[in-house]
Amino acid sequence: MLTITQINYIRELYFLEGKTYAQISGMTGKNYRTVKRYIEMDDFNEQKHKASRPNKTDELRPIIRGWL
Repeated sequence: MLTITQINYIRELYFLEGKTYAQISGMTGKNYRTVKRYIEMDDFNEQKHKASRPNKTDELRPIIRGWL
C-alpha cells in the first residue's frame, strides 16, 4: 500500500496536471495498474478482512487422527 503522500502526488498529477496513467507510472516508478487503482479509489481506509470460517473437517480431524 502506498503512503498518503504518494497517493496525493499521483492524484495531483492526474487531476491537476492532466497526466495520463502511463506518464504517471513512468514518473513514479509504480505499475500502471497501481496508478489507475489509486486514481479511481474513493475510500482510502484500509479494507478489513472478514474473519475466516472454520474448515469443515476441523471437527473430524481428532477422530481420524485417533484411528491412525
